Amino acid sequence: MSGRWSAGGAVVLGGGTMGRGIVQLLLQAGAPVLLVDPLPGAATAAKASLEETFSKLHAKGRLEERPERLLEWLAVAEELPHGNRAEWVFEAAPEDLAIKRALFAEVERRAPSAYLATNTSTLSVTAVAAACKRPERVVGVHFFNPAPLMQLVEVVPGAHTPPELTAAAVAMARSLGRSPVVAQDRPGFIVNRLARPYYLEAIRLAAEGADVATVDAAMRATGFRMGPFELLDLIGLDVNLAASTSVYEGFYQEPRYRPHPMQRALVTAGRLGRKTGWGFYRYEAGEPVAPARSEPGAAALTAPAARLPSAHVLGSGPVAAWLRTRFLAVPPSAAADLVIDARVAADSTTPERTPDLTLCWARTAPAEGVGFSVVPPPARLAAESTTVELLAPTGPTGERVRGLLNAAGLVTLVVPDQPGGVAFRLVAGLINEAFIALAEGLADAATLDLAMRLGVNYPEGPLAWAVELGLADVMAGLSALQREFGMERYAPSSLLRRHVTHGTSPLGG
Repeated sequence: MSGRWSAGGAVVLGGGTMGRGIVQLLLQAGAPVLLVDPLPGAATAAKASLEETFSKLHAKGRLEERPERLLEWLAVAEELPHGNRAEWVFEAAPEDLAIKRALFAEVERRAPSAYLATNTSTLSVTAVAAACKRPERVVGVHFFNPAPLMQLVEVVPGAHTPPELTAAAVAMARSLGRSPVVAQDRPGFIVNRLARPYYLEAIRLAAEGADVATVDAAMRATGFRMGPFELLDLIGLDVNLAASTSVYEGFYQEPRYRPHPMQRALVTAGRLGRKTGWGFYRYEAGEPVAPARSEPGAAALTAPAARLPSAHVLGSGPVAAWLRTRFLAVPPSAAADLVIDARVAADSTTPERTPDLTLCWARTAPAEGVGFSVVPPPARLAAESTTVELLAPTGPTGERVRGLLNAAGLVTLVVPDQPGGVAFRLVAGLINEAFIALAEGLADAATLDLAMRLGVNYPEGPLAWAVELGLADVMAGLSALQREFGMERYAPSSLLRRHVTHGTSPLGG
């Protein structure tokens, strides 16, 4: 078995966006390809689209091969002929188990020597393969959209997939210039499972009254390329809801994966995102216009800061240590401009005066002072500025605090007074899910982190990010969220608790 291309080449089933992307990768890797789509004219239209794509890449100097030379290796058809001798058959059909099973049962008869690769993103590979007489020839090979640009490929062996086929699928993905990871056959695999909190927790925030543009701004400021609502609109609310529902049902209605009624209502109303011109945002010419895109800002100071503000920072975790680097440090007895309580878990220590700022990773704002939350972007991003979320500050105290934070080079964003603010609730959910998946043996820590960086462009893998933020503080924040909301979805993973208890890291070392 080999990941290199034989004379039989490959078959791609489906001429949609994903199918065309897989065909492009195969052609550029030197494989002869047959593109099959039963819809009359669909395969021919896909070939024309690929010709246009190759011409543009060639004109820009990003493709050495002449487009017409590449397209000589592409044939199209409305059905797969009997006796096809392809080495690989890639299925890029709709995400429907019945459709995929019927398709593979037929393909197995028509291409008996091929290895069958399903591009499912959430469905069980074992369930797809069950329709085949030889399920040992089926493996999950999940490309990410757009396939020519996204590096990650999830290789997922089913219950009958032999190690040799898994290894061949990994080698094949590498021959296409992709970065494969191997995951267990669990609902959502790695990326579509671990990413659920990014969408679901954001939708819960919106249902609680948070402004979607503010939530998106908070997550961009934390290092994400797109906020959750921008991303939902780009993916399509219907597509995302289907993935969420698949994962939820695959885990036997595990509550932390439960889709939110708000999203289903929007889908029912036809508000599917960019493709319909209205999702969480309204769009004109492909750009969001309502609500307006929000950005963190600097408070207007009555006078320029003459010096770096001073602060006495309470707490011993990594975030507290990071905050000390942004201010002039002063001892408790000195008159600091700010007293910042960055302790996630409250203790009996009482500062000499009520803190102006209290870190509220999982608590509502204090009666006195201003509640805040901050999730510093990963160190490897070397961000010039970091955004501090202020939990609905009011009056002169709020303005004074904003001014001092801005003078220290910190950007501020006002968010609703919700436990945990915005960024911590979403990031903590990602971290907790990664620990749960690691404990279940879905993949090792390095693979989980790599998959989330490459598959959805997260600024850092969730496990590495947890180590930077401090495992003890993350666990304390999750525990406090669990107490405040009374929801088990915030309960810290037992593996996270174990690492905190023993002072160990999920990354080893």
